Amino acid sequence: MGRNGFTFTNVYAELEWFEYMRIVLLGVSGSGKTAIGKGLSESLKIPFFDGDDYHSASNKEKMQSGIPLTDADRWPWLQTLADLLHDHRDCIVACSALKESYRNILKISSDVLFVYLKGDETLIRKRLEGRKGHFFNPVSVG
Repeated sequence: MGRNGFTFTNVYAELEWFEYMRIVLLGVSGSGKTAIGKGLSESLKIPFFDGDDYHSASNKEKMQSGIPLTDADRWPWLQTLADLLHDHRDCIVACSALKESYRNILKISSDVLFVYLKGDETLIRKRLEGRKGHFFNPVSVG
């Protein structure tokens, strides 16, 4: 059993019908995207890109201050992530992508698989409050 109770057995069997393995892990901050993305990356031997690493400095400042991002804040970030998906036949990208319009930008081909990770608010808040050195403000949850 992997981190957070997630197992990586039979991953290839589940994904074998895709021409490429382009996986987008989506969910709110603290849902486990990074932990699961790193585990899948290691298991599948494909690169992992954490969407948090591609936010602009101004986006990070807003989130650290508890200010929600607007769609206009997100568009350049989403396009950068879409470019990563385009440039890598096999990869895993973690990002919130909670709106359908965001996922539409990331769906660069029919082989992009979206995996929605969720947890109850108490679990998410506990994870966020335990984080060290991350820019997301747990006040933004809920």
